Amino acid sequence: MLGQRVNKQVVLVNHSLLDLSFTLTLSTNTPLDPKDLSVSPAGELKLKSGGGSCKVEIQFSPHQHIPPFSAELQAKFAGFFHPLLTIEGCCKGVEVHLDSNHLSFGAVVQHCKTSRRIVMMNTGDASARFQWQTDFPPELSIKPVKGYICPGKDVPFEVTFAPLKPCNDLRYENLSCFIEGSPSVKLTVTGSCIQASTSKEVVNFACRVRSSQTQSLSITNPCSERCSIRPAIEGEQWSATLFLTFEPNQTKTFDITYRPLTMTPDGHKHL
Repeated sequence: MLGQRVNKQVVLVNHSLLDLSFTLTLSTNTPLDPKDLSVSPAGELKLKSGGGSCKVEIQFSPHQHIPPFSAELQAKFAGFFHPLLTIEGCCKGVEVHLDSNHLSFGAVVQHCKTSRRIVMMNTGDASARFQWQTDFPPELSIKPVKGYICPGKDVPFEVTFAPLKPCNDLRYENLSCFIEGSPSVKLTVTGSCIQASTSKEVVNFACRVRSSQTQSLSITNPCSERCSIRPAIEGEQWSATLFLTFEPNQTKTFDITYRPLTMTPDGHKHL
């Protein structure tokens, strides 16, 4: 496993009739960092003829995830490479990363919200638990907050941005997701909060007290993406649908109902 160290010892014996001087080399099918796989002693070795021997130590101490590999220990002398033994191993580990480390929401209207999707991928060969930090800013939320990711699998997350106060530049850096057996992954989120524009359109209602009148407004989604809106209404005399969903470029009618519980004095109106 990552962070562990394994040592193996072998004995080399010179059965030939000549004294030998040689150096040890490693030939691998995939490049390996010398810090991960090393052989000692280094430098020139000398063995007497007729049974001269020495001990060789092979150390495997992986600092990263390493897929199954094969390496050949060779003795180099007089320009020739003589194979001695084969080394095989691997380092099972968690390799988790996000498909994007930066998420931009753009401009979002105050008291509204929008969501974006990011994906966590495990390209390692070990499973791991994950958990996002619990102290997320109040304007942000993420689902799921914690869970389990298997090797070769993806986990989608929904990040929601619901700004509370107008601001031209909102930036949240180094939002951490803690991964079991692996370094945390970081996410940066940016966006801005704008105030809703006030329409000049006036709709007039007139009805008896404790009666009701309903009128319809036409609303169009000018975007090429599906969206949802939550109407914000001021004034207890009015009510409306709490939630509307629009397909791209779709137009819908929106009903508003006026039900006054008190009469309006002369010269005054409910707004």
